[in-house]
Amino acid sequence: MTNKYKENHDVKVSVVQLDPSEIKAEILLSAQDGGLPDLVVIPSDFLGLHQMMDLSAIPRDWYQEKLSSMVRSTVKLQGKYWGCL
Repeated sequence: MTNKYKENHDVKVSVVQLDPSEIKAEILLSAQDGGLPDLVVIPSDFLGLHQMMDLSAIPRDWYQEKLSSMVRSTVKLQGKYWGCL
């Protein structure tokens, strides 16, 4: 995902992989401190914390057609798709 983005944009992308047992706490702490990353991939079971994680609704036309219906169903909450913008 990041390599394709770098090909189309003149930006540096840093990838940080967190231990699954630490990611929820790291995102919540980052949201409190105002230091969220520009992009984060999280398990769909974190969506219930979308307000605490300061996630934004993602416009439907950005990626919906590229995802299978099974994947779309896991990132949808309250009729919206969620992520960091």
